[in-house]
Amino acid sequence: MFTLIKRELQDNLSLIVAGVAILSFIMFINTNGFSSHASFTGADMINCLVLSGSVIPLLAGLYAALQLYLDKSGKISLFQMSLPVTRTRLFMALISVGIITMTIVIISIWFILTKILEYYKFELTISLFPIFGLIFLMALTSYASTMLIAISKANRGLKGIFYLLCYISILFFVCYNGMKFQTVAGLTIWSISALLWSHNKFTIKAIQ
Repeated sequence: MFTLIKRELQDNLSLIVAGVAILSFIMFINTNGFSSHASFTGADMINCLVLSGSVIPLLAGLYAALQLYLDKSGKISLFQMSLPVTRTRLFMALISVGIITMTIVIISIWFILTKILEYYKFELTISLFPIFGLIFLMALTSYASTMLIAISKANRGLKGIFYLLCYISILFFVCYNGMKFQTVAGLTIWSISALLWSHNKFTIKAIQ
């Protein structure tokens, strides 16, 4: 199991670096744009963070689709099925790497944001932990939903439409409910359900 996770992480190292670089650039541009105004306030900083953070679920979904594409094109699962490994373990390794990758990226962005705030000598009156926790849940939900969509038998056009609908639904759900318990509960149930359904499809579907 750990060998599978280690191999997947090695294969995805370049994606992790690219994700951190892209999000850091977006966050720096947004922060620099807001801070150029004399009336830059804590609310502006939160808007900047939310704006930058909304990109993370989008990239998380694309990452899930890319994971499965690389797995299929490289016939990684097909090769690993010749080893004494169950499909459940293959799926768990895939999901574990996805969660580890998102965690590394989000923690890196958190660290970089604190350095940006130090650079601009700006102090927030609220904790960033709940905000980044919510962003992680949004990313996980997008990742799990895209994983389910990518495994389905629909054509690529429909998959793309479903992916965009899921992403928009996640943003709408969070914006409508705000940072409340029902938001956390809803995203948690949504992501777990999508992952369980994806596991069921992954273990039944023939690996090509």
